[in-house]
Amino acid sequence: KGKLNMKVFIHIGLPKTATTFFQTKVFGNLDQREIWYNPENIMKYIFKTVGEIHSEVELKDIKKNISNEFDKISPAKILISHEGLTEIEYRMDYKKQLYFLKKVFPEAQIILFLRFQPDLISSLYKEAVHQGHCKGSIKEFFNGENMEAIQRDLVIDPYDYDYKNIIKDLTEAFSKENVHIFFYENFNRNRAGTINEICKLLDVTNRPVKTTVYRRSLSSFSLNILINLNKVCEKIGFSVPCNIQYKTKWLKLARIPLREGIRNR
Repeated sequence: KGKLNMKVFIHIGLPKTATTFFQTKVFGNLDQREIWYNPENIMKYIFKTVGEIHSEVELKDIKKNISNEFDKISPAKILISHEGLTEIEYRMDYKKQLYFLKKVFPEAQIILFLRFQPDLISSLYKEAVHQGHCKGSIKEFFNGENMEAIQRDLVIDPYDYDYKNIIKDLTEAFSKENVHIFFYENFNRNRAGTINEICKLLDVTNRPVKTTVYRRSLSSFSLNILINLNKVCEKIGFSVPCNIQYKTKWLKLARIPLREGIRNR
């Protein structure tokens, strides 16, 4: 029988709350003798389940397979971090994933980062424009106009970002003691302090991390340029690759560099 009593921490996002920073700069820098971060033999099952609905029989098999994989992991703790456990593309989709997590990791410790909803939604919109999935205003981003057909079913509903309900669902599934809430704004004010809190929760060594990270956000000027550029390219049947958009000199100049702290809006 596998070690399903192994201590499991699951960082579920939200997206646009420094998830990439934590995954690359913090979690990936942890001592794997203390905690195993995103073990491949476990993550392959996580990736297969994101956005899918599974029968009870399938969930039982997945749980059995993961349980067997636990036997191959030497540390007594694992850390899973994947923002796809709360959102698919731009749509809040945590309920299906919550059911899966509860079935497979019933005693997991959940780590959730929240962000002021208008800022988070604005960031998602800018990403959709940059990726070429949205070619219009933020209103069109909400109703799916001027979006690729494959993306139209993944548009966001702002009312899904009701944090009270999200926290309620999580605490009912995993208990209040096993759900740990952090705030993106607090992280921006004190990166080192938040990292230290996370490491204390994980009970791991806090290794030095460079926290003076530049963040860049599309300005209104560059956002409008991208919207019009995407529209023109669509008419001539050409898609602008994301890496070209990022490397375009005038778009770089139009971006707003952000240092420590929260950008005044």
